[in-house]
Amino acid sequence: ASEPTSELFNRTSKIYSDAVNFFLMVIQDHQDILTNPDWLRHIECLVHGTQSNPNPIYDFDSQFPKMPTGFRRAAIAEAYGLAKSWNSHHEHWRSKQLKHGQDNQKRIARGKSAIPFKEHPPHYPTFDGSFVTYYATEFKILDDNHLLLKFYSGNCYCYRKIVIQSPLNIPDNYKMGSPTLRWSRGHLRINVPIGLQIKSGIQKISEIIKNPDYTICAVDLGINQHAVMTIQDGEGRVLKTKIISGRMDNHLRKCYLEKKSRLQRKTKSIPKGESFAKDLSAKVRNLNRNIAHTVSKQ
Repeated sequence: ASEPTSELFNRTSKIYSDAVNFFLMVIQDHQDILTNPDWLRHIECLVHGTQSNPNPIYDFDSQFPKMPTGFRRAAIAEAYGLAKSWNSHHEHWRSKQLKHGQDNQKRIARGKSAIPFKEHPPHYPTFDGSFVTYYATEFKILDDNHLLLKFYSGNCYCYRKIVIQSPLNIPDNYKMGSPTLRWSRGHLRINVPIGLQIKSGIQKISEIIKNPDYTICAVDLGINQHAVMTIQDGEGRVLKTKIISGRMDNHLRKCYLEKKSRLQRKTKSIPKGESFAKDLSAKVRNLNRNIAHTVSKQ
């Protein structure tokens, strides 16, 4: 009997996860990669042996034998994205630390004591996701309901026929991206991204408005008024105007915020980690969300 697809996927996703963490370690050792526009080729030269690169620095090929090129490059891209995000957060933390130090110098100059900087730097990421991204070389489309996906059988990587419940219909002028297979509510779920490939029949707005038969709806969002909407012709003449007043909503929001302010004055200091006036905050959020939906619908 053939091995269940779920077991094949679990084994493959574990190898994929380990490969992503391997590449995260490589990028941590060579952080100049994060500013290298040719980062994929750079990482592959460090880990993958070829005829022109027989002795890579890292022994990836023996730890992940026979890993297909598509899986390897998908894991590299996943690791690069995680490391890039960490680097942005770390730079933001570093700038806050420097600004805090400058503020402390000003405090000391005024005869005040320095305030310690208590915010910890972001931790370098690790990958524990239970999914696999399939580049074009690792899957084949048989028809709208059947795919061939590559899995690790324990000895080699081989294709397994997969039945999908919802037909795989790609709209015209759209291109299918790299699908991702993952667990979702106890079932294997495949996510297929699509992107607009051909922009057919799309005109520039500057050209459209020159047509005298076209009318334009211009919307100006404000503070006192939720929105001012005008219908204009191609020459800018206003044909009709509608104002969505925000007076009642603004008054209601102000009442909520004033009540929250009065409670805060009575409470004074709020213990760290505890929430304050959750009900009032929820009312303000719900009011803002309702205003957004109402204005958008109109």
